[in-house]
Amino acid sequence: MLKAALYARVSSEEQVKRENSIPAQLRALRDYCQKNSIEIYNEYTDEAITGQIGDRPAFQQMLSDAYSGMVDIILVHKFDRFARKVELSRQIKSNLKSANVNVVSITEPIEDSPMGFFMEGLYELMAEYYVKNLSQEVQKGMNERARKGKHMGQMPYGFYCKNGEVFVNEEQSSIVQKIYQMYDNGYGHLKIARWLNDNRIPTYSGIIGGWQSFQVKQILKNCKYIGLNLWNGSIYDADFPAIIDDELFKRVQDKQALASKNHTYHGDNYAKHHLLGLLYCGECGSLFRIKSNEDWQRKKTDKYLCRDASLYRNSCRFTKLFDAQMMENDIDSYLKEILSGVPAHLNIKTAPVYDHTETLKKQLDKINIELSRAKQAYIGGVFELDEYRELRSELELQKRDIESSFSISPTPFSDAEKRCILTKKIKSVWDLYETVQTAEEKRTILQTFIKQICIYRDRWEVIFYI
Repeated sequence: MLKAALYARVSSEEQVKRENSIPAQLRALRDYCQKNSIEIYNEYTDEAITGQIGDRPAFQQMLSDAYSGMVDIILVHKFDRFARKVELSRQIKSNLKSANVNVVSITEPIEDSPMGFFMEGLYELMAEYYVKNLSQEVQKGMNERARKGKHMGQMPYGFYCKNGEVFVNEEQSSIVQKIYQMYDNGYGHLKIARWLNDNRIPTYSGIIGGWQSFQVKQILKNCKYIGLNLWNGSIYDADFPAIIDDELFKRVQDKQALASKNHTYHGDNYAKHHLLGLLYCGECGSLFRIKSNEDWQRKKTDKYLCRDASLYRNSCRFTKLFDAQMMENDIDSYLKEILSGVPAHLNIKTAPVYDHTETLKKQLDKINIELSRAKQAYIGGVFELDEYRELRSELELQKRDIESSFSISPTPFSDAEKRCILTKKIKSVWDLYETVQTAEEKRTILQTFIKQICIYRDRWEVIFYI
């Protein structure tokens, strides 16, 4: 007796349709199994997940069980429940066939013939067309709302919505005005965020101390504060009461545009410490920053600290401080050791050389599938002989080009070759590195052969370019 996996899925926009509901799909699938003497191995359901993606929890569990030989057949109410993307559907079905598992739609029977192959592809195309057409319709509706000045998405800081109408939040609007005035007076995004946190002003979500520079930047560029709405590159009148004066808004936009164009400044610390921009947290992957710290003698020293463990982020628990001068000296000593001949005890890590082989193989597999489809379509009468020959000739030409590319794929270096190349790279710039004066110059030289330096709780690792 055949063992079946029953699969049902609904996306968020389909949940309102009773005929597409998961219980309705499962009911029909169970009836089909009962009438055809098929044993149900398990039922798998995904709710509010699009069929455009394959990363669905129940779907992946079902595929795992199928590849493990638990089932002989996968039953769906319609093929669009399985997938709404032709390429995704074809790839997974091909893998399942290799495991002797077929996918069957109980409402769209497909015969085992060239015409059946054609009809199955047609169903898949229709499923993908539905999604793309729905996306266009949604976009059309949003464009129309924008033209009418209606609000879409989350309400900006300084406003609230009641019964479909937008009103000014008086307390928040005064903060918005203060932010614009501060920026107009020369304060940057980060300094404004610090002022908001220092004065315990809650964010849109009500978090005290949660302001960050990007939130300030979003407020400073939002034209809803002057009663306009930017949508798809066009400006429309909006149903938002103006909070900011037009002239002040324009000055702020001009200043932001100028600052963005001329942005090369990273703060005083960036000009003092050449490892900034190279040091990364081994716990969370964020860059390190400098924090001034006082010792027991009230002497100030600069320390390296994970940016996301700092005062205004608190999203990383790696709060250990590293003496900046000591860290910089340690890195220099490490590089000098490599120059002396790369001792055996040094574990040299290098950034991986990109290998195109896997990409080329995927492209080749795709062309082979297209060749097979074209042949089946010709057998099924979809193509004339001349059309089939022309298409096959074009695909085979692409295939030969890809196959020839395998011969020029990069060959990974051996450890000995990596060490030799790395030593030469460092030697070629080391004299210059020791003579330059500024942190910017030192950093630029290091970036020619160092990708990043990862800092962990008990060690650090330098990753080199080869």
